[in-house]
Amino acid sequence: MGSSNAISTTESFYSDMDNATCYSMDANDSYGMENLTCPRMDQSPDPFHLAVGILYQFVFIIGVLGNGTVLYVITKYAKMKTVTNWYIFNLALSDMLFLTSIPFYSISVIFVCWPFGAILCRICSFLDTLNMYTGINCLVVMSVDRFIAVCCSMKASKYRNPRTALIVNICVWLVSSTCTVPILIMTQYNPCNQNCGLSYELLGNPFKVAIFHIIYMSLLGFFIPLMIIAVCYILIVIRLRVVSVRTGKMEKSRKVNRLVLGVVLVFIACWGPFYTLRITLAIYPNLSFVLRDVIRYFFDLTQTMGYINSCANCFLYAFLSESFKKSFQAAWFCSKSRDTNSDLTNSSGYVLRGGRRERMIRKEIDKLSCFRKWSKLRSQEDKFDDENYLSGAQHHSYPMTTVTTAVSDACRSQE
Repeated sequence: MGSSNAISTTESFYSDMDNATCYSMDANDSYGMENLTCPRMDQSPDPFHLAVGILYQFVFIIGVLGNGTVLYVITKYAKMKTVTNWYIFNLALSDMLFLTSIPFYSISVIFVCWPFGAILCRICSFLDTLNMYTGINCLVVMSVDRFIAVCCSMKASKYRNPRTALIVNICVWLVSSTCTVPILIMTQYNPCNQNCGLSYELLGNPFKVAIFHIIYMSLLGFFIPLMIIAVCYILIVIRLRVVSVRTGKMEKSRKVNRLVLGVVLVFIACWGPFYTLRITLAIYPNLSFVLRDVIRYFFDLTQTMGYINSCANCFLYAFLSESFKKSFQAAWFCSKSRDTNSDLTNSSGYVLRGGRRERMIRKEIDKLSCFRKWSKLRSQEDKFDDENYLSGAQHHSYPMTTVTTAVSDACRSQE
């Protein structure tokens, strides 16, 4: 809501709110719903704003269910706790936090006013803009992470681990919160016409401050991060063309790259019109006066597309990632499939439920460990025998030495 009023100064975002009646209020009033009644709440909303408000409600429901599932499966299943998925976790957390403000925006856009008071006005505007910055910064981090995984594979283990991911996610929130500070300063609530918007007069010349804020928001929130993402993926494509990708590991890396790239492209498709419209109005400010009514409809449409991004990613995960697809099935349909659960619950492929089954699994693992020890010793014997043979030493062929026999006996004793 705060970002949607980026082109206005102290005027109401909607022209028919300008002449709203100012309600008499006591200085100690909290400006809550019990104190104010929207000037248009007793009127039927127009079809356009009603449709947008209903769409907001769908975004809220689908977004909460989808992002909530993403948060659940990443924390629930061991195989989902990868470095890339922790960055996805951060993105889903940002969307969930923002979605808490969607019901308020839904009522606001339907009745073309803000009946929730000054405190919620600032909180919702802050969450709106914070989600915008956090979302694009998460995508930058994910793109840089894919660049390190593909182009700097020798050093990847040093930088790609859960501890580093946690530190990076915290830094993303700190940077995004810092970028959002101007919104806290400029967001104002007008109790006379119940309008929640940006007031640029607090920082100087309203027109110049408005243009500066649009450029500031567009550069930090879209275009500069987009350039970093583009550079990362250009280098990734070059690397993949040079290096052979026949191994399964590289194929897995390609799948992760497609997932991250898909999330980036959806973000661009959802938020691109929002920033394009604002940059256009910053370059040609007269358009906001000549096409006043048309521009305001486009403001709502581009804002809505940006909000849809908060619920679109979960569908993308299910479509492009087999592990997310399986985890969603297990979470939503309480899958009893042994294959599904064993793929997700434990990194070794086993579901450790305790009791007899767990003891049997651990026994098999111990046997496998003994076999590996025996194989290693056996290979050392073969190497020793080959060296003796090549040096002309007397060679005796034994099926098994005393040491390997002892290992074998130890394995049998565990049965």
